[in-house]
Order: sequence, then C-alpha cells, then structure tokens
Amino acid sequence: MKYLNKEDKKTREIVNKFFNLKVEIKQIKLLNKSNSELQNSLALKLLKLPRASGLTRPKNRCILSCKGRAVLRRFKVSHTTLREEYPKGVFPGLYKKSF
Repeated sequence: MKYLNKEDKKTREIVNKFFNLKVEIKQIKLLNKSNSELQNSLALKLLKLPRASGLTRPKNRCILSCKGRAVLRRFKVSHTTLREEYPKGVFPGLYKKSF
C-alpha cells in the first residue's frame, strides 16, 4: 500500500497484530457469561491493549492524492479526484451523464 503514510501504516500494523488476541478474549467472554470475576479480568485485558488496535482506527485514503475524506471504497479514490479523472476514462465503466 504505497499510498498510505507512515502513521496509517503503523496503525494498520497494530490492528493486525492485536486482532486475533482481541477476538480470542471476546469469545472467552461470551462463553463464560456466568463467571463475573473472569469477565472483569478479561475486560481489564481488553482495556490494556493499545487504543489504535481497534478496527475503526485506520483511515481510508485516496490512492492518488492521499486525502482522507470522501474516499469511495470501490475505487479507493477521493470524491474530488474521481470527478477530475473520470472524464479521462481512468475508471472503466464510469462516464459523464448528459441531460
């Protein structure tokens, strides 16, 4: 992913590193609902993990302009870049509507 800056790369690495651990802890928590002491200890383990380990932390960025806002997931491009580039035929299947 060349279009990601250093901070985004670091965030995605942290998410990948702790993803399996978070899933395991949450599964154990779901299986042992009756044991409140275990529930509390697992909740503390989840709290001790880094903040950036959540799945919602990484930010989608435009491939061409590296903007972080209004990124269309299908093309991985920001809205403004898409408007500039689609008349040139960069994106197959997209064409300008005429009324």
